[in-house]
Amino acid sequence: MKILSINASDRDIKYLTKLNDQEFHFDLTILHEDLNEENAGLLTDVFAIITNNLGVRPCGHEFFSLMQQYNVHYLITKSTGYDHIQIDLAKQYGVHVANVRAYSPNAISELTVALALAMNRNLFEIADLGKGGYFPKRPTLFTEIRDSVVGVIGTGAIGAETAKAFMGLGADVIVYDKYPRADLNNVSLDVVIARSDILCLHLPYFPDQNYHFINAERLKQMKKGSILINTARGELADIDAIADAIESGQLGGYACDVIENEKNLFGKQAAEIDDPRIKRLIALFPKVIITPHIAGLTVHAKEALARTALQNCLDFQAGECKNQII
Repeated sequence: MKILSINASDRDIKYLTKLNDQEFHFDLTILHEDLNEENAGLLTDVFAIITNNLGVRPCGHEFFSLMQQYNVHYLITKSTGYDHIQIDLAKQYGVHVANVRAYSPNAISELTVALALAMNRNLFEIADLGKGGYFPKRPTLFTEIRDSVVGVIGTGAIGAETAKAFMGLGADVIVYDKYPRADLNNVSLDVVIARSDILCLHLPYFPDQNYHFINAERLKQMKKGSILINTARGELADIDAIADAIESGQLGGYACDVIENEKNLFGKQAAEIDDPRIKRLIALFPKVIITPHIAGLTVHAKEALARTALQNCLDFQAGECKNQII
């Protein structure tokens, strides 16, 4: 069975090749670049395409037209999120789509907790001062996690892991999800926003449903001086409203591993960034911390992503894929 992997990083190539050689034995072709008219001939006799979600153009008319031209009906994204795929168009073109629903919830949860702890203790600023050789005699007093209310919005696999991690640290953890879990302390959306000292976003992103889910109105509902952590999707947060809230003192800090339009930022120095909204956020350090979508960069996560993507191909061939979206 022929499989074509596109938009592959060097790490993707390493793990896809390794696992395919060891377990799957597909006729696998891997490209660094995206699918286009020049390389579309590689789709001849291909059963499924594996794509990535970072720094790629959306899968739209041109993409699905090429799939249709070569009679390819299966698309697997090597990610949990699939907002880079225009699902309605995929349906129109008769393309079946699958994702990787839970490759390593711990990886994203760990970074969420790390960012929250660092923001809560102002570690970024203190470390920056130490780098310059200055060691404050009496820094500000901090609040321990066990004396904090931690809120989690979205309790799928990742959100549930985050909630349990904070419970292990002794926090009073409250959560909100449309589909409540019996093993967690579920409250309403308004309550989790209003009561949390640290609020963590773990929602999937749907452009027509929750774009700028965190906006000026919801920031006003948050506890004054609280901390917001976003390791889900950048589009969930209105960064202009966040900057306003930090400057006014309403929001105590914002740490994110994702940011809106992040594909235009990868590989750039701060001086090369021309988006005034992002430059404004960067200037708010240390109350704003931005990491470059690194939550899933663990060995375990990369292997699990590659294995599940390849398994999805096998499952589609068998006629039943548990990770199928459409």
